[in-house]
Amino acid sequence: MEPITALAIGGAVMGGGSILGGIFGKKSADAQQKRLEQLRAQANKEYSALGKYSTAEGQKILDQFLTERSANIAQYKPEYESLIADFDSRYKELSTAYSAGMRDVYSQFGGGMGEIERRYESGMGTAYQTMAGGREATLATIRRATQSSVARATQSQALTGLGGTTFGQAALSALEQEGALREGVVQEQYASQLAQMQAQTTAGLTGLAQQRVGGLTNLERERISGERQMGIAGLTGKVGMQESFLNQMLGQAQQTTASAAGMRQDILGKYTSIEGQRIGASLGIGQQQAAQSGAGWAAASGAMGGIASGLGGGLMMGGLLGAFG
Repeated sequence: MEPITALAIGGAVMGGGSILGGIFGKKSADAQQKRLEQLRAQANKEYSALGKYSTAEGQKILDQFLTERSANIAQYKPEYESLIADFDSRYKELSTAYSAGMRDVYSQFGGGMGEIERRYESGMGTAYQTMAGGREATLATIRRATQSSVARATQSQALTGLGGTTFGQAALSALEQEGALREGVVQEQYASQLAQMQAQTTAGLTGLAQQRVGGLTNLERERISGERQMGIAGLTGKVGMQESFLNQMLGQAQQTTASAAGMRQDILGKYTSIEGQRIGASLGIGQQQAAQSGAGWAAASGAMGGIASGLGGGLMMGGLLGAFG
């Protein structure tokens, strides 16, 4: 074999080696890129599934929380409303009992004062009748004494011979006038005393009536004031309980809203984190794919360069040897 031919063949062999190396390098890079693509697809799929699962489970927890909170509020509301109704009912019973008690006191006081007035009037009437009876008895005693004096004087005048005379008649008239005068004095005395007793009875009855009316008025005023105060207290208590209930309901609603917002924010944060991890993993794999793609192109370029270099070198060497041979 001539030297020129051998050199040409050697150059071709060298170019062929470069070709084979480039081809195998390209295939290896393509296979690695394919595996990376599969890995990226798998990562996207698993991260997406994890994100959906996390969101779904978080939503289930949130829904369960809202359902249980609604159930608690739904159970608490009628119980508290029942408590308010029971308070209102019991306070009305208390107010009714107070009113009935005060009316009973009013009736007892009025009846008691009426009985006192009747007894006072009866006692004063008895005293009046007693004094009036004493007056009649005194007058009767005076009349009997006068009649007895006149009888004795008449008898004495008959014995002394003065009977029927002017002197005798004047003496008898004097006795009768004295008796009448004494009766007049007694009549005047008793009349004044009986009048005072009647005035005292009237004043006493008037005073008792005034006490009765005043006492009943005070009791009625006290009852009305007590009923008003109890009504205000009952209304205040009921309004206070309703306000407390509304505040508790508002607080529960605000707490539920805040908790739900926090849970939604947590769900979103977890989803965003998972999505960030998915995007990061996909980006990392993409960067590896880009590197592998660059390596494949470098291997292919090397193969093409090897072909050109080997063939060119062989031909050039053959030409030179031919020229100097």
